[in-house]
Amino acid sequence: MKMQKVLSEKIERGHEALFKLAYDATIRAAAIYMSSQKIGAALIEAPDGNFAGIITERDVMNCCAKGLDLDQTRVDEVMTCDMVTADVNDLVRPVVTLMTRNHIRHIPLADNGRIVALISIRDIMHAVDEEKDITINELSDYLGCNSRNQVY
Repeated sequence: MKMQKVLSEKIERGHEALFKLAYDATIRAAAIYMSSQKIGAALIEAPDGNFAGIITERDVMNCCAKGLDLDQTRVDEVMTCDMVTADVNDLVRPVVTLMTRNHIRHIPLADNGRIVALISIRDIMHAVDEEKDITINELSDYLGCNSRNQVY
């Protein structure tokens, strides 16, 4: 399965593909936004419209632990600039391996070099689970069984 399928299923479930904050937003504004949207990360949009980085729940927590002023510290001061990204044509398994190796739970997804989505490990797991259900149902139909493996 390719990452495009993960993105398509995320959108089909009614979820936004991309969450973003302005580079000059405060950490408190980021925390309020992420909490209200029930998300764990957001991309940081630079003034030129490109994405300059990503901020995660972990970044916000680290700000709190360091005693930073959440109303004065801006997201561009604490964001991760060197984002690990994936492409819509990448296979899911190598992307999961990449995320695991880099200890990340969110990955920007690019299409033709342009970031089009922010995908979470939950999005990936949902798509993989959905794919397995489809495969099980197709095999059950082929074998003449229902979902509980009972022959009609």
